[in-house]
Amino acid sequence: MALDLIEVGFADHAPPSVAAALRGSDRPEAIFCFDHETTLAVYRMLGEIGLRVGDDIAFASFDEMEWMRLVTPGITAVRQPVEEMAESAWAILRRRMAGDDSPPQSRRLGCAVTIRGSTPRQSASREAITCNNGGE
Repeated sequence: MALDLIEVGFADHAPPSVAAALRGSDRPEAIFCFDHETTLAVYRMLGEIGLRVGDDIAFASFDEMEWMRLVTPGITAVRQPVEEMAESAWAILRRRMAGDDSPPQSRRLGCAVTIRGSTPRQSASREAITCNNGGE
C-alpha cells in the first residue's frame, strides 16, 4: 500500500492539490487531516465534490471537535493530551530559562482514537483505541 502526503499550509487549509487528488482517477481511499481547521475544509470539499464520507472515502482527523460527533457519519478522531503536552513544554521552557542546556529529549504521551462511521471497520472491535501508551 502506498501512502501519499499532500502538505497543506496554514493560510490555505484545502488547497487545489487536495481537490485535484480527490477528483483524480487514482483517488485516495482515505484522508487523514492533522488539525481541525484542515479537517473542516476538507470535509466541506468532499461534500462539494460529491464524495460520501465513510462510503466513498475513509476520513479521520487529529484534534477532535464537537462538530465531528454531530455530522453523519461521525468523524474518527485522535484526541491528543493537550494539557499534558502544554505542561511538558512549560517544564522544558522553565529548565531552559534556568540555564539547562542539555540535549533535547523526546517524550511519548498517550492519545486515544475514537472510531466513528467515517472509517469503515474490518471487525467490530472497540470504540476507543489508546495509542502511544507511555513510550511503548
